[in-house]
Amino acid sequence: MATGSSKKSSRRRGKAPRQSKSRITVPTRLLTGLALLVSSALLLTVALFLLPSPKQSSTAQAPETAKRQYEETILAGLEQTIGDIDHLLLDKVRKHGLELRPLRVENRTKAGQHYHFQELALRGDGYPSQLTQALGQALHNLEHAQLQFASQGTWEIKTFGVMTHRLHFSLQDKAERNTTSQARLAIVIDDLGEDVRKARRLIQTGLPLTFAVLPSCTHTRDIASLAHEHNLELLLHQPMEPLGYPATDPGTGALFVGMNASQIRKTLKDNLAQIQHAVGLNNHMGSRFTSSTAGMRTTFRNIANRQLFFLDSLTSPDSVAQETARRTHVPYLRRNIFLDNTQNREAILYQLQKAERLALSRGSAIAIGHPYEATLEAIAKWKTQRDPRVRLIPLSTLLTPTL
Repeated sequence: MATGSSKKSSRRRGKAPRQSKSRITVPTRLLTGLALLVSSALLLTVALFLLPSPKQSSTAQAPETAKRQYEETILAGLEQTIGDIDHLLLDKVRKHGLELRPLRVENRTKAGQHYHFQELALRGDGYPSQLTQALGQALHNLEHAQLQFASQGTWEIKTFGVMTHRLHFSLQDKAERNTTSQARLAIVIDDLGEDVRKARRLIQTGLPLTFAVLPSCTHTRDIASLAHEHNLELLLHQPMEPLGYPATDPGTGALFVGMNASQIRKTLKDNLAQIQHAVGLNNHMGSRFTSSTAGMRTTFRNIANRQLFFLDSLTSPDSVAQETARRTHVPYLRRNIFLDNTQNREAILYQLQKAERLALSRGSAIAIGHPYEATLEAIAKWKTQRDPRVRLIPLSTLLTPTL
């Protein structure tokens, strides 16, 4: 009995350690598993932390992938920029009193993105120089938009290099609708800047003459302000190097063929600052400079940014202005007649009548005179006997076709 009891007791005692071992082993395994999970989580966290961010990884993309991303960013802004342009355009047109009418709206696609190309008609009483200058500056502030002259009466807006708007300017007013003739004549008076009295006499004629004012003269700013106050059109009469230089001096603020691009840019900026309402410029002398492709190209690139036009006085048969203007998208006009090469009242009167006949035969003509006493007298007399079939207009109006 004792032996059996002893065996049973022994078995009970033997079981107890096994039960105890089992109770200890289970928690240990659980703790080991939890430790493995925690360590794995820590390793994953560290790995994620060490991995480059999406922004960093994009810099490591191949050049082609990076380029595609950049183009998508630009094109995503195309639609927004077109909307901004529309708002700007409507605002500027309203402020300048023009009539705006859509001619055509066309769906187009660029690099997979759809946008609207718009062709618009703008109608007013004169060449919208103030509108193009204001619009050009506003578009420049958008950074990715640009206003560019295309052809007579037509300007284009490009956004991210894509043409999005084409603007057609035209004239239609009572004077034009009530006459059967479309003949137009512009008279430009050069070399203004010294004599305020003569400038006032020209203003008092009541004729829509165009004043071309020299920079850095005694009364440059006074005459420019006076003309603007009386709604006369203003040009910068830009001095340029003649073939006879230095014996023939074009004066202060001149452009010379030996100037670099920076010097030309600064000279134009300084001169235009004196005639703030100038809508264009024409050359004073310049037989050498207007024959220089490099000089004229730099000049035109600068005035193109300001939406100005150029009148070629044609002081040289070798002028490259017309071709250079075409290449740089600058509106271009050229002189037809000098009124006062002979400073005699009757001779000048004859030249005025000749300009009228030329306008009738060609549809338009440009005459250039100077503030000589004989010229002022001839204009005053011509005013009383003008041909009613010829309309006298501001110069820039010739850049816009009539309806």
